[in-house]
This record gives sequence, C-alpha cells and structure tokens, in this order.
Amino acid sequence: MSESVVPQSVESLWLELIAETEPKHKLMLPESALRLYYGRSARGFPQFFIRCKKRPSVPEVSSSIEATVAKRQDGEWALRFELVDLDFTHAFMSLAWNLAQASSAPATEDEGLSIFLSELAAWKRLLTFRPSDRRGLGEIRGLYAELWFGLEVLAHSVPLGIVLDSWGGPMGAPRDYAAPLPVAYEVKSVYPETGSIRISSAEQLDCDGPLELIVVRLIEVPIELANGESLPKIIGRYIDALGPDAKRRERFVEIFEKKLRVDVEDDYYNQFRFFVQGFKRFNVNDDFPVIRRSELASQIGAVDYSLTLAGLNQFEVEGASFQLHIEKDISVDS
Repeated sequence: MSESVVPQSVESLWLELIAETEPKHKLMLPESALRLYYGRSARGFPQFFIRCKKRPSVPEVSSSIEATVAKRQDGEWALRFELVDLDFTHAFMSLAWNLAQASSAPATEDEGLSIFLSELAAWKRLLTFRPSDRRGLGEIRGLYAELWFGLEVLAHSVPLGIVLDSWGGPMGAPRDYAAPLPVAYEVKSVYPETGSIRISSAEQLDCDGPLELIVVRLIEVPIELANGESLPKIIGRYIDALGPDAKRRERFVEIFEKKLRVDVEDDYYNQFRFFVQGFKRFNVNDDFPVIRRSELASQIGAVDYSLTLAGLNQFEVEGASFQLHIEKDISVDS
C-alpha cells in the first residue's frame, strides 16, 4: 500500500535542494521504472521532472505549475513541472509524491508514464471549476454590494489600495472592512422592500473599535438596460482603477480565483446585473441591539439572528461624508 504523506526525509532533502544556488535533483523512487526526479529549477523554484526515452505529451496543470518538455543532451526527454507560486510548496511536494507512488508499480517506463498522466488528469478534474462551483444569487449580491461600497464610497475618502487592504470579508474575517481603516464596516445588501437583515455570527457586529453597519439597497435589472452592472464589470473597474499598482491588482484577482473560486470569465456571472438605489449607515455603538460574542457564555456556539431595519432608525448616521483621515497610501508589502 502506497504512502500518501511525503516522507520527512524526502521533504527535508527537497528543501535543501531548493536552497542550493544551482539546479540539483534527486531520484525520488530508485526502484520505480518511471524515473521521477525532484529538486530545484534553474530559476530557483521547486521542480520535479520525468526522464523518459520517448517524447511525452505536455499536460496543462494549473496557473501555479508550469509544465514543459525538452530534449536532453543524452537524447532522452524531460517532462518538467515547475512551481511558480511558493505558497503551494508543500502541496506541490505532496502531488509529486502521490504521482510517483501511483506510477511506481508497472514494470515498464511507458506503463508508468501512462498511469502518471492519468493520475494527474484525475487530480485536475477533481480541482477544476464546475457549474456547481458557481456562486448563487445571494452570494453574488453580497459580493457586489461590498465591492460597490469600497469603490464608490470608501475610495472617495482613502486610496483604493488601502480599501483593498482592509477588505477581509472574502478571507473569512468577521467584518467586511477593517484595519488599516480607522472604522470597521459590515456591508449588507437588501432589496428595497426588505424589512430585516441577517447577522450570521456573534462576531460580525462585535468590534473593539468604531463599527458601522452599511445597508445597500440593490435591485436586479434586465441585461439590456444600460444602468445595470455585473460582478465581472465592477471587478474590471477595480483593476482599471488600480492602474500601475501591479501587486495589488494581482492580489485582488487572486482573491476571486483562489479564495472565492469565482471564474470572472464565466458568462454565468454576466447574467446578473445590479443597480444601487442608495445605502444607509448605522452606528453600532454600545446601545445598538446586537448579540456580541464577548458577552456570551462560552458554552454558546454558532449564532445566527436577524435585525428589523425599522427599529434601527435612531442609530442611522446622517449624510454620506466619511472622515477617515487617511491621506497617504501604504506599501502592499509593509
């Protein structure tokens, strides 16, 4: 039975090879007919490759792994896999080990390569977007409302880069916008006739510093109407507005591709067009009707409740002026 976890000896040696100043490789399973080597690429990235007598086909793996084939000086071929996103180093090592184990039993190189490519294709199918991965209308509305508030409201008071640095909702943060902004914001989308909003946790409106609840009135409009905007459209506006800030642009796109698993090229998302009728601000102060995690007994787990909007009028913040007192952008690397 093959091991699914990379042996510590293999992982440690691989990390040592990556740290070398020149490309170095080690045969992963000497007893296997399929010769799979692991180590460091010429560019200094983690790499594994298969050495074979016949020219192999080049599979498409992912945007984080570059697959190439080249003829060696000894006349054999090398099918190379190079990791270009170091955040996935351990996963890359695990993939190589799994593929090496799966293709180690056959007695011939051709059979081993066939199993290797079949196993790799199975992994890709498992991790490929399918229609079931698509976000539902409620999630799309919520994302659009958060993005609209960041671009059309917050970005008029602070640099857009800081707005994006503060956007933590997609990463599982309790509130949609927080530090480095001096005020935290939780954004909710509602239909004009909606009378209440849902609060999905005891942490969502429990904040040590200033916090505002933002309620965005959002309607869906037919595709043919010019005043509607889709999720891909507002994402494109963000990318354009970031201009030369390449690092933030890349990180922004990565949020949708890797964190939210939203394929903005999927025409499915263009069928939902939204128009913002307005928004309201509510000051979540000590008197605001809210369930706070800090005030609950430790035995209480998940909390989900709703707030009636008509009962929040006394907490509404008049006007649309946001005095956030951030005048200078900060580096994305700071």
